[in-house]
Amino acid sequence: MKHIIDINGLELQITDLEGAIHQARTFSGFEMSPPGNQEENRRLTIYWTDIWIKLEMVKHGEEPENDNTEILFPEQLRPVVLQCLSENWKVETHKNEEVCIWREQADLVARIIKGTGEHWILKWMPADK
Repeated sequence: MKHIIDINGLELQITDLEGAIHQARTFSGFEMSPPGNQEENRRLTIYWTDIWIKLEMVKHGEEPENDNTEILFPEQLRPVVLQCLSENWKVETHKNEEVCIWREQADLVARIIKGTGEHWILKWMPADK
């Protein structure tokens, strides 16, 4: 049985890959109501976007690296990762890297940077770094 590791280090067993992708995609766009806890909204958006990207990697035959601050992925999955991010994030390109800024908040970004060889790295970080 396939599994992924979430950003909290917990192993999640995948019993229905397509259903899990649909759930993660849907949940990545949710916000708490009423919108008062921005930190919790950021945490949940990152969590579900991270899960969604890792599930897409499994679907495409890749095994996601298990790290809570970054995802390493091959060049051929770059369009898939960008598609996942662009649904809920504003995507801007800066010096050969895509910077994905979380919806209304500019204090957290997901940076996609060129790694070694044919790999790219998605890093979750505060915007001021």
